[in-house]
Parts: sequence; C-alpha cells; structure tokens
Amino acid sequence: PKPNMSHTLHVLTISEISCRNLRSADFLSKNDVYVVFKCGTKKVKTRYISGGGKNVTFKEMLTLNLSDADLAAGINVSVYDYD
Repeated sequence: PKPNMSHTLHVLTISEISCRNLRSADFLSKNDVYVVFKCGTKKVKTRYISGGGKNVTFKEMLTLNLSDADLAAGINVSVYDYD
C-alpha cells in the first residue's frame, strides 16, 4: 500500500518568543501575558508571565509534532492576558 502522506510527522520547534508594544489589557496592573501557537489540530502555549507589561520575552522552547495536514493549515499566533 502507498504511504498516507497525512500521517507524515514534522517537528516544529518554537523559541526566542518575544512580544513588543502590546496594548494594556489591565487598568491598574501590568499584563499577565501568554502566547498560543495553533497549527491545524495541534496547539501549544507558553507559561504566562505575571506583570510582563507591554514588552515580553519568553525564555522557553515549545515543540509541536505536525502532520502534513496540520502544516497545510498554516500557523496562528495569539497573545492573551491571563486574567
């Protein structure tokens, strides 16, 4: 049988994650920032940085195991305030 290409796995490693000039989401305190990466059916997120403010750098490395179908869907990056 022919191999099913949708089952081919790829490893995506994300590092050196930085956010700049974020809008203030909290009125009285600094942003508690985290980032979500979504690619097809897979999703991974950073830890949140309490009081991170408007410019944040995450010192962590994230890994996604992706199929061809996941890769074809592209990657969506979202930044959120924890509270």
